[in-house]
Amino acid sequence: MSLTLLLITILVLNNNFDLNNRMANNDNQQMLNEQIIARGIKDNNVIEAMSNVSRKVFISQELKHRAYEDTPLPILVTVKQFHNHI
Repeated sequence: MSLTLLLITILVLNNNFDLNNRMANNDNQQMLNEQIIARGIKDNNVIEAMSNVSRKVFISQELKHRAYEDTPLPILVTVKQFHNHI
């Protein structure tokens, strides 16, 4: 692979990555404005936490496109069973 082709590939991949991040940030900011702040949530700790954590990490790949919808979605959960030893 030539150096030119390698550089072009890196630039294209980087631009796609940046575009995906900007789109996710826009979705997250819109969700914060419309679903959190607009409903009266004013605690800066809550708003900051929700702006820093992507909702996409909590749902399956098939539902990632719906991560910022204002509707219940199934989440990925691992539940450990606790035993009471008496």
